[in-house]
Amino acid sequence: MTREQFLGALARRYPQAVVVEVATVLRAGWEMDNHIALVRERGELRYITTDHGRLCETSRGAVEKAIAEHERATLSCRRLLEMADKARL
Repeated sequence: MTREQFLGALARRYPQAVVVEVATVLRAGWEMDNHIALVRERGELRYITTDHGRLCETSRGAVEKAIAEHERATLSCRRLLEMADKARL
């Protein structure tokens, strides 16, 4: 689902909600479910994502987990480049 499709689905499902922010989430091994929105609806903040293209609520913990996954993936890529640089010596 593209960002625009995600925003459109949010608007249809939560017509009274205000989208506060949308983040891109890179999930290892997942296809297309790569956005999480923070929306305010009736004064309450909610985390909304997709699962197989369907909107669903998630949690702050899911965002924190995604950050940890990104950091591990970035670190592994940095290590790979460091190994490549060392192998050239």
